[in-house]
Amino acid sequence: MGTRVLAVEEDARLRQWLGHHVSALWPRSEIEFQRWDELESTLPRLPMGRYHVVLLGLDVGHPASLNILQAFLRKRACPPIVVLAIGGDELTAVKAIKMGASDYLPKHLLSGDRLVDSLSGAVAERERSLDEALWQGRPVPEIPGYVILRPINRTRYSSVYLARSEALDGEVALKILDRRGHDVDDEELERFRSEYEIACSVDSPRVAEVHEFGVQEDLAFIAMEYFAGGDLKKRMEQPMLPRHCVRLLRQITEALAAIHRAGIVHGDLKPGNIMMRDDASVALIDFGLARQSGGTTATKNKLEGTPLYLSPERADGMDADERGDLYALGAIFYQMLTGEPPFNGESTAEVIAAHRELPVPRLSPPLDRYHFIIDGLLAKRPEQRIADAKDLLAALDEFNSYVIAETG
Repeated sequence: MGTRVLAVEEDARLRQWLGHHVSALWPRSEIEFQRWDELESTLPRLPMGRYHVVLLGLDVGHPASLNILQAFLRKRACPPIVVLAIGGDELTAVKAIKMGASDYLPKHLLSGDRLVDSLSGAVAERERSLDEALWQGRPVPEIPGYVILRPINRTRYSSVYLARSEALDGEVALKILDRRGHDVDDEELERFRSEYEIACSVDSPRVAEVHEFGVQEDLAFIAMEYFAGGDLKKRMEQPMLPRHCVRLLRQITEALAAIHRAGIVHGDLKPGNIMMRDDASVALIDFGLARQSGGTTATKNKLEGTPLYLSPERADGMDADERGDLYALGAIFYQMLTGEPPFNGESTAEVIAAHRELPVPRLSPPLDRYHFIIDGLLAKRPEQRIADAKDLLAALDEFNSYVIAETG
């Protein structure tokens, strides 16, 4: 989902100009325009939490104009507000900022670069605020040998921090299972330990390097490779060129080939578990739901995994084999190409039903040339899919040879 912008502006030409620059900054953005006469009735019920930033056109020469700014700021979950001002002076700008505006841009000085800088800063401010809210009140754990720098992510049972390892003299991602005051049983601790052992058992550059596992009182931790480039989910927020999608598809397939050779089924392949290195190569992380091929999970018949990438057999509560990972890869590849997952819904139940019952959506030219991959990975029955990662790599090699011959 792209960045959502609410713009309150009367001038039609300025509205068009704002729309152009917002779309240039965030190609998948949604900009919603409102006029002042509309706002009077809609503001009381406007869901501010759905927007990432508000562009608020104000005639600050009018005495009551800053009251409108205040009305916005008082609303629950109000995002950062960039004021686009007519009239006023430096004192008005200072007052607006003190009230809580993210930025104050006089319209007569407005430029594309200045608008883009202001919007980028406002959205970054929102992300920082959300991050602070997410971690508010949680004590930072202390792990000997590591200096925790900042939080990265949090799940139900664990938290991930950027930390500095004294032994490695470098940055690592420190995943911590904190059992203090949490309903974390021995089974969850064992699965955490298993995640480390499984990751260690695969020797491949396509799997994140793990450095250490440890238990300290009520804390367990895994120190692993840190990825400054973030994950594929973040990369997919913007449209991707098909050739980049195919390159990433091949690298992820190489990762699956490596873990499948080691007898491991990942079990939760999704964009958030595919990490990006600075050299644009990828590596898999998070083997919390992984298991040995042919074995069973400790949570058999319990629906686990991410619904958007869940194979039909997993949705039915069965233990999927390697072809379940390939199904998830097919859904990820489709989303890389189109910007949307192949199957979606308003609820988890609707998404699962779509995986089970709906045909694969058809791609329009020129993306339809990739249907031999999509259809081969997203077949409803495992036996109808591409057999394994090795066969998929061979199919990609054949496809690339065809493209080179066609364009050569």
